Amino acid sequence: ATPYRWAQSLSRQLSSARLLTYDGDGHTAYGRGSGCVDSTINTYLLDGTPPPNGKRCG
Repeated sequence: ATPYRWAQSLSRQLSSARLLTYDGDGHTAYGRGSGCVDSTINTYLLDGTPPPNGKRCG
């Protein structure tokens, strides 16, 4: 798994990047029962609307 600090660093280097943080267990969160994660990703994939900078899901 990629260390979280590396994901943070990369998101700072890419001007259009967004980092969605999930405060939970596991390597992935999409499709695993987090309504916050699922709705955020679905909105981006279906509407093209990225999450706000610093978005966190618990």
